[in-house]
Amino acid sequence: MSEQIDTESKSSDEAVKMLLNKAYHLAELGRVWAISYRTYPGGIMLVVYDDKLSYEVDYLNPDHLAVVFAPQSREGYVDLCTASDIKGCQAWIFKYDSHHGRWSIEAWNKEIGNKAFAKLVLHFILDEFKKLPHPQTSRPAGPDLVHPFTQGKVVEAP
Repeated sequence: MSEQIDTESKSSDEAVKMLLNKAYHLAELGRVWAISYRTYPGGIMLVVYDDKLSYEVDYLNPDHLAVVFAPQSREGYVDLCTASDIKGCQAWIFKYDSHHGRWSIEAWNKEIGNKAFAKLVLHFILDEFKKLPHPQTSRPAGPDLVHPFTQGKVVEAP
C-alpha cells in the first residue's frame, strides 16, 4: 500500500516539475519577446496550444510576467484581473532578476487565492501604466488610467 502511495506521489511530483519547467520556459520566451517588441502592461505576448491546455504569457512590467495554464475548452483568453476568470487555471507571476539572470516565482494563484492573485496583477499593471506618458501631455498618466476589462476593480464570481 505504501509503495503505491510512494509511486503516485513520485509521478505527481514529476508532473508538477514538468509543468513548472514549461512555465519557466514560457516566461523566458516572454522576456525575450518583451525585449524585442513594444509591449504594454496587461498585454498578452504569447499563446500556445496543445491537445488539452492553452498557455498564455502576459506582460505586467519589465520585471514581472504572468504565465497561465488554462483548459483548452474555455473560450477566449484569461483576464488575470478577474478572480472568476482565473478559476480553474494555474497562474503564476514570475519575477526576473536581471542582475543574476534568473527567474523566481512571485505568486501562484493556488497558493494565495484567485482574488489576491487578481489584485496583485492589477497592482503591477496599474503601477506600470502610471509610468507611461499620458497621450495628451508628456507627464506620467494618473490613477484614472485603468485596466480596460475591469475599470480598476477586482471582479469576483457571482
